[in-house]
Amino acid sequence: MTGSAEHAARRTQVRRVLDVLELALEQSSGTLETALVQSLTPIARSEIARVRQELCKIGSPDDDGWKELAALSEKVRRIADETLAFVGGLAARTAGLDRETCVLADELISAFATALQVGAQPVTLPSAGEYIDVLSEVIRVRFPGRGLWDLPIVLHEFGHLLAARFRSTRPGPVPSDIFAGERERKHYRGTFAEEYWADTFATYAGGPAYAFAALSRFEPARASFDQGVTHPAAVKRASAIFQTLEALQATWEKSDSSGGTLRPAIDRARDSWHAVLASAGVDPALEVEDLQLVGGLTTSFIAILEREHPGVRYANASRAAQVRRFLAGQGAQPDDCSLLDVLNGAWWLRSTMAPDVAFEQLTDIADAARSLHLNQLQDA
Repeated sequence: MTGSAEHAARRTQVRRVLDVLELALEQSSGTLETALVQSLTPIARSEIARVRQELCKIGSPDDDGWKELAALSEKVRRIADETLAFVGGLAARTAGLDRETCVLADELISAFATALQVGAQPVTLPSAGEYIDVLSEVIRVRFPGRGLWDLPIVLHEFGHLLAARFRSTRPGPVPSDIFAGERERKHYRGTFAEEYWADTFATYAGGPAYAFAALSRFEPARASFDQGVTHPAAVKRASAIFQTLEALQATWEKSDSSGGTLRPAIDRARDSWHAVLASAGVDPALEVEDLQLVGGLTTSFIAILEREHPGVRYANASRAAQVRRFLAGQGAQPDDCSLLDVLNGAWWLRSTMAPDVAFEQLTDIADAARSLHLNQLQDA
């Protein structure tokens, strides 16, 4: 077979894979007839259609056709992985296997999507882990996960989506400008910068709840090591998280104090993180160069949020404290608290308990927090 014939044959193979993926989506739509399925499958079909267009534009093998075909084949492989996860996630959510965690996740990001004007409302599906990839309007929620305790992590993934759609209304850089600048120095630094941005946004918008949830996910034994070229070391990410928390506290101290102080929750998060690292023999301190880099990026990201979207800053620690007392059986049911207030109160209470607290007790707290939120919705 000549080079041209082989090139044509592989293009045909890619086209057939796209046909199979479209058929899988069509069959899943017929099997899972819900409004959710009907709203999500066009997202996947649209991505497949875009790849078909790219396939038609690939040049001859005498030009850069082979390179273009290789890159497109890799994209199709990723779409195939995503489609499989997509169909499985739809089935899991439709069957209620996630215990409606995705319903709460949708609610959590809904208000932010509107306030931040990201365009299409992203939705969530159960998956082996949280991420956004080719189907960028779908945010994955870990399954099986920790239910309500995992919800703040969704804000990190939403931060990735926001970065791609961020629009500036005032003079100044946007996150993607900063990513590009870091990428010019070293490619992986752009990827790391995006992770710091997602952590900064999630902390800025989610408050201590995100800090507690994220820090509890980090692996202490490997906290000082970067995860290849995709994620910076946990100690670096923790530095960005704590810097953002301190910025939230500083803003509270300079302005209206009616929202309550975040200081107790911040200190508890830092103390528990350092204790975990100490038990693993890991130093939480960063090298001077890393400290300057992470600190500089985080400062820039906070400035962007303060410039463009200060209204999404989490600033109601008093309600979180009311939730914490209620869940601990030490106060009356609070009024007019948001899902974020509930998450912050629940995580704050959890942070006061022994690290080896029984799983059943944590489940009881999560169930009580969920019931509190549902009661708030019914009363609204």
